[in-house]
Amino acid sequence: MNLPATSKTSTTPNTNTESQTSVSTFDQIPLQTPSTTPFFNHGYGFAIPDDLLPLYLYVQSTRTKRNFIIPGSNRWFTEVRRLTRVHDAEEATKQRLIDESNQSKLLNTSLKKIEQRVNLTHDLTSFQNVYNKHTMTFSERRDRLKIN
Repeated sequence: MNLPATSKTSTTPNTNTESQTSVSTFDQIPLQTPSTTPFFNHGYGFAIPDDLLPLYLYVQSTRTKRNFIIPGSNRWFTEVRRLTRVHDAEEATKQRLIDESNQSKLLNTSLKKIEQRVNLTHDLTSFQNVYNKHTMTFSERRDRLKIN
């Protein structure tokens, strides 16, 4: 009986203490899993991750001209930094709107009146604190005058 070349099995009784196993030549080669973010080296001496590939920056505002900025150049890095700042600012604006919406729901008002409502609350609270502070000093003085 001929066995395939890729697997070897022992059919003789085992006289050694070693266990019987079937060995494949493919078992000896470690598996190489591809990375989750493939890199592309365009001959610039560094690798560009896959998530930066959408950032091929074009000189003109339209992408139909296909005159893009060379990846790895100073201009390319400057544009990537600028786009990152713009993206972060947009995300911060979205988050601020969500926070203001949540705060307006908490205060039972609209987004247009939220600033007015917060300022009014702050003014009334500070007035109440000042009033209580002065009232306490007057009442303490009155109590001292009555005791003497």
